Amino acid sequence: KVIGETIAEDESMLIGRNYEILQNELDGDFSKMHVKVQFRITSVVGGDALTEYIGHEMLKDHIRRQVRRDRGKVDDTVDIVTEDGFYVRVKPLLISRNRIKGSQKQETRTIARNEVIKFCSRSTWISVQKALLDGSLEEEVRKAVSKIQPVRAVFFRRSQLIQSGVVIDEGPTLEEIIADERAEEDS
Repeated sequence: KVIGETIAEDESMLIGRNYEILQNELDGDFSKMHVKVQFRITSVVGGDALTEYIGHEMLKDHIRRQVRRDRGKVDDTVDIVTEDGFYVRVKPLLISRNRIKGSQKQETRTIARNEVIKFCSRSTWISVQKALLDGSLEEEVRKAVSKIQPVRAVFFRRSQLIQSGVVIDEGPTLEEIIADERAEEDS
């Protein structure tokens, strides 16, 4: 989809340039007027610049309107590596219906973090992008967290592609962990 126009003296000057657009202009969903989607130009073909998705960010005034008196706010920063080797940083924001204790905040933060890591480690970067933009990942986190405290809203304030092509060599593989868990259950 065409997301905008830009000028440059030479095609090589375009590569690496960032571009932002509101999500409702991108996909026509007016419930997402407060989300800025960020792209980076990767290559130029003819007169067209091809971009890649590098993240999104919610407008600060929208976040400010959500946080009110007598509501709990739980913030976190989660670094994840997707199945296809993209290193991504996401920042979930959970807002409860009423005030919550520090221990409940910590438990909520832990469950949300585990849910995000579990989802993203099983998914490709493309499917993580879709889940972040259409709200399906927010819904999964909401279901998991609501067991502790009813949640009014779950947002991902920001997602950011930090590096692509990451290979994790340290530690056991997922298959080894699953095999170890099965061995523990059998004994």
